[in-house]
Amino acid sequence: LRLSEKCILIYSVPGIGKTHLAATFRKALFLPTEPGTEEMEVAAVPEIQSWQDFVQYVEAVGREDHEYETVVLDTVGALYGMCHEHICKLNGWKDVDDGAHGRGWRKVKDEWSRQMNKLRALRRVDGRKLCVIFLDHERREEIVIKHGSSERKTGRHAVTSSLPGAGRKMLHGMVQHIWRLT
Repeated sequence: LRLSEKCILIYSVPGIGKTHLAATFRKALFLPTEPGTEEMEVAAVPEIQSWQDFVQYVEAVGREDHEYETVVLDTVGALYGMCHEHICKLNGWKDVDDGAHGRGWRKVKDEWSRQMNKLRALRRVDGRKLCVIFLDHERREEIVIKHGSSERKTGRHAVTSSLPGAGRKMLHGMVQHIWRLT
């Protein structure tokens, strides 16, 4: 399986080894949004603290000459929260729900989509496409069956990445591979 130039989402419970696995990819550069790489010997930018930091790093990776072949976003769930904060700050809102008629959520969706597409499309100066790896934690939700107005728990769980609905749906549709580590 040739994974160079692919986009991959890897998720699991914390501490199972997502970051270590991603570090085995060729010439990886980490864009960390939370601690996890500080005790590893990997190339990493300083921990991303804001959406603006993330946007600047993606732009720099796209325009500067470098040797990296893989970009690892660790973790994408934390970055999604930064996107929310950015949209709220730009519009003077306390919450994205403050945007009338769903406008706040549309702005988050548009900004998230725009920047994830920029990240996915990254190329080196020589034109070669970079492999992009998104790391995330997993979320377990109990499956409930609805019968009219009543609900019945099934005892089974759906397991997926921790991104909220719209962000998850969009990212899952953008990647070629989704791996769950157990």
